[in-house]
Amino acid sequence: MKSDWIELIGEKIHEVWMELYAEREGEEKAKEHSHYKPWNELISDTEAVNQDRFVASVLLRSLVRGDLKEKEDVPCAIHNGVQLWVRLTGEKLKAWHVPYLQSGNQQFNERMKKERETQAEAVWPVLQKIATRIEPHVDISKFAP
Repeated sequence: MKSDWIELIGEKIHEVWMELYAEREGEEKAKEHSHYKPWNELISDTEAVNQDRFVASVLLRSLVRGDLKEKEDVPCAIHNGVQLWVRLTGEKLKAWHVPYLQSGNQQFNERMKKERETQAEAVWPVLQKIATRIEPHVDISKFAP
């Protein structure tokens, strides 16, 4: 697996988040957020970069396991990757860390749906390209628990 795939997917996830965050919060308020930087400037923020790389890795694992057959499978996979990151890092759970579209707040669920679907739209072409390189005859079950 090429590590540049992880970078490319991570960058797309981040850039979509940044764009939607600015749209929702306004450019000036968005600039106050510590992660609100273009990917190439974010590199010194290891927590933010590692989160996006981790989510990218989760997506690649899901792709190899055959769990991402359609673009519609990707938003939930992205959200699950964020949830897993939160659990592994011990970060305090917040509203956006609940199961995908199950926060109990319809407005929040719609916002999250838009964010995850827009991220999925951005990463789907990359995932499709990577999928063409996965050998269909390889039994990946012995590699991916």
